[in-house]
Amino acid sequence: MGSSPASGSPQGACFSLCLCLYLSLWGIYHLATDRNDFWRHLIVIVELFAMGVWLARNLKDIDPMAPQPGV
Repeated sequence: MGSSPASGSPQGACFSLCLCLYLSLWGIYHLATDRNDFWRHLIVIVELFAMGVWLARNLKDIDPMAPQPGV
């Protein structure tokens, strides 16, 4: 049985990480250089960032280890 580079070995993990990093950088590069969609993508990214900030600010007051009422 042949083993592929991404079959669970340390080399496979490194290969998978490198592939994910390469694809992420490739996507970021094409997002930044595609002049037709640049402004639309920028708006979406800013909206997602604002939603993440809002979510983080609203969830920081929740204590998951506190005893729940009625339990």
